[in-house]
Amino acid sequence: MPARKPEFDIKVVVTDALTGNYLKKLSRQTYIATAIVIFICVVSLIWLVFHIGGNIPIARSTLLVFYANSMYAFASFVGASWCFQTVYRARRGPVRLTTRHRNAW
Repeated sequence: MPARKPEFDIKVVVTDALTGNYLKKLSRQTYIATAIVIFICVVSLIWLVFHIGGNIPIARSTLLVFYANSMYAFASFVGASWCFQTVYRARRGPVRLTTRHRNAW
């Protein structure tokens, strides 16, 4: 027997800030985010396929390894910032979620 009764509905509060302009801004941000992801993927693929800087030493490693590690860190930072932005919008934005659903993010 579960300790908590499962809830299958999401309770939201919609404020007056949900306007057409806000939705257009979200749409633009979606296109920008998609372009950023495509750019990172294409540049990284070209860099790694053609081994740009593969023999140039940097400290104990090569430029290729440094680039791969820096792209990993950059992609992690971008993903974390998008996650925090989603949580902020769920708490303070025009469509507010319950605490349980905010904590899921």
